[in-house]
Amino acid sequence: MGGGLGEIGLFLKTSPALPLSVDACVRGYLGRRKGAVGSVVASLEF
Repeated sequence: MGGGLGEIGLFLKTSPALPLSVDACVRGYLGRRKGAVGSVVASLEF
């Protein structure tokens, strides 16, 4: 039985005046185990 895994992500970083970054990711699974997982992480450095 075949299966697979796919992932797509995005990383954004703003200007030095506003040191904010956002990292988002989505993963999908196919085969015996089917589903999706996602995450978003925001970081503010000061």
